[in-house]
Amino acid sequence: MKKILVLILTLLISLNAFADCRPMIESTLEKKIIKHGKLVKAGKITTGAVFVTVGGFWGTMGVIMLGPLWAGAVIGASFGAFVGVPVGTTFVIVSKIQKHKIKNLGKTLSIIGSGDELNNLHKKLLLNHSELSLIQLEEIIQNLNEANALCDGTVSGKMRKIANPKEIYRYIDNSLSLY
Repeated sequence: MKKILVLILTLLISLNAFADCRPMIESTLEKKIIKHGKLVKAGKITTGAVFVTVGGFWGTMGVIMLGPLWAGAVIGASFGAFVGVPVGTTFVIVSKIQKHKIKNLGKTLSIIGSGDELNNLHKKLLLNHSELSLIQLEEIIQNLNEANALCDGTVSGKMRKIANPKEIYRYIDNSLSLY
């Protein structure tokens, strides 16, 4: 029994020692991209359906009331646009929010992978911590990544576990201010 417990404990420690947030971030990113594509498609279909349904109804009513076909078309297009624009606008706003979240996940991956976003983060941190070198920042990010702090909620401090670049900046800035 002791051997099994030691084996399980060793396995858990070794898995945590080689932890990496990239697979979790990549899978979340993939899901968000697919979800965004579905939202855009649904937005187009819904906006078109609302425009055609409302516009068609009021266009028909315009022809019945006024007689000429052109008057019904104008009335139908006006009412269709009046109802369709707010529906379409709502989908555009939600789409922009999702794009921003997708962009932040990409920036987080770039920070972990020592890409351009790491250089941007370093420039921001240099304003308050002029002694911080890029190599030291890479080590800090690597340690946070290996400890799963970037994707377990430690850095973000929120229910959304994966930290965005702004939260990474705040966390490192506060940590460096303590020393």
